[in-house]
Amino acid sequence: MKATEIKKLLAKDKRTVDEVGKLFLALTLSQKIGEDLPVEFLSYDLIEQLEREEKEEFFDKYSGVPPFISSMLKDYESVIKSFASILMRYEGHITTFEDAEHAYIGLSLQPRILTKTTYEEILKEARAEIELSNFSLIGLITAELGTQLRKHHSGEDTPYSANFEKLKKKISAKHRCLYAETIKREFYKHYDDYELTEDSTYYEVLKNIPYIFHSSHNYLEDVNLSSLFEICPELIKAIADNYSQLNGLEYIKELTLSDYADPNQAIPFKTAYNLNLLGAKQNYDSPTLCYKGQLLLHGAAVIEGNLIPIAQVKNDTYYYTLSATIKHNMAEGILKDESKKKEILRLKKFLKMAGKILNAHAYTLDLMAEVTGLKDYKKLKKNHMDADLEGLIVHAANSQEIIDRMGFLEDEGNTDDLQKQVKDTFDLKFKLKDIRFSAKEKAEAKKRYNEYEGEGLEDKINEALIYLKECANT
Repeated sequence: MKATEIKKLLAKDKRTVDEVGKLFLALTLSQKIGEDLPVEFLSYDLIEQLEREEKEEFFDKYSGVPPFISSMLKDYESVIKSFASILMRYEGHITTFEDAEHAYIGLSLQPRILTKTTYEEILKEARAEIELSNFSLIGLITAELGTQLRKHHSGEDTPYSANFEKLKKKISAKHRCLYAETIKREFYKHYDDYELTEDSTYYEVLKNIPYIFHSSHNYLEDVNLSSLFEICPELIKAIADNYSQLNGLEYIKELTLSDYADPNQAIPFKTAYNLNLLGAKQNYDSPTLCYKGQLLLHGAAVIEGNLIPIAQVKNDTYYYTLSATIKHNMAEGILKDESKKKEILRLKKFLKMAGKILNAHAYTLDLMAEVTGLKDYKKLKKNHMDADLEGLIVHAANSQEIIDRMGFLEDEGNTDDLQKQVKDTFDLKFKLKDIRFSAKEKAEAKKRYNEYEGEGLEDKINEALIYLKECANT
C-alpha cells in the first residue's frame, strides 16, 4: 500500500468500515511478508473510532482474514513440502531404473563372450561379406590422391608434385556453383570452416573438402566425380599408371578415364588382399564381427577347452549374469513388479493433483490482492518448482531411450516393446499448462466469491479456494 494512499485515509476525519478494513489488512499483511509500511499507525486506534454497529460489521468482515491467511499458508507450505518429496521420489524411480540399465549397457563395453562354434561361424560370415565388398578402382585412386596431396602440402616430395602445382588455379564459375551446392548438404556440414570464394583454387578444394568428389556411397551425383576428371585428368591417369605396375593390376593401363569413374569397376578381392589395398588385408584378417545384430566393437573372448559344461551356455550362446537387484530395477523387472507400477501411478496422480492445488492457493492470493486492492498479497505466493517439474516431465518422457537389448541376458525382452511399455509407465502424461487453471475456471472461482452470502471476507475467499481445490481433485 503506497504512502500517499495511507496518508490520505489517515487524514480523513471519518473513515468507512472498508477503509479501516483495508488499513487493518495492509498492516497485518506487512507483518506477514516482513516489510514495514511507509507510514506507521495503529489499527486499534482506527477501529476504536468506528461506531458500535460499524465495529460489529468490521469484525464480521475483516477480523477473520489474518488467521485464515495464516491457516491457508500453512496448508500451502505443507502441499509444497509433499510435492517436493514426491518429485524427488519419482525422480528416484527413474534414476534407479537408469542406473540398472547402465549396468546392462556396461556389458557391451567389454569383449563379447562367445563359444568357439559361434565365433567361427560369425567370423566366416564377416569374411565372406568382406570378400563380396566393392573395392572400386575410383576409391583406390581418390584414396591415393588424398594421401599424396597431404604429403605435398606438408612439403614432402611426391611423384605428383608437378600435377599438384598445376591445380593452383582459380576454379571455374561452373565448378564453384557445383561445389557450393554440395557443401550445403548435411553430410558435409563439418567442412563449413572452409569458405569457398571466387579466389578459391582447385588445389584448395582438393585439400580442404576432398570428399565432395566421392561417389562410392551415392552421397553425390556423378557430375561431382566427373568434375574431378575434368580438372586433373593427367593426375588421375598418372596415379592409375603407377598402380598398373603392381602384380594383378596390370589391366588398369588399358582402361580409360570413363572406366576409372565407373564405381562398378572393382579390383578383385584376392588382388586387393595380396596388395593390401583399401584395407582389404587388415579388414579380412581382423574383421569387425557382428553378433545378434550388434557390432562387436570391443572384440570377442572365445570359450574353448572347457571340460566341464558352463551353466551360462545354452544353445551355444553364452548368457551373462547381473545381480538380482539390478535385474529387478531394469525394464523387465519394473514391468513385472505390479506394486512398483501402482506406486508410480499413485505418485504420478499426486504430482498432477498437488501441482494444481498449489496453483489454487496461488490464484486465491491473486484474487485476494484484486478484491482488497492490496497487491502485496501476491508476495505470499510460493515457488512451485515449475522448472523441476518440467525437467521431470521431460526426463520421464524420454526415460525409455536408454533401453537397448543386445542379447546378453537369457530372459531379456524386445527393445521396442520394452521402450513402449517403460515410456507408458514413467511418462507423467501432463504438461505444466495442464495444472494451471483456465480462464473459465478462474472466472467461476471469482463468481463463487461474489455470490457467497456470508459477510466474512475470508469465507468468500474460501469459497473460491474450495472450488479450485475441487477442480484439482477431478
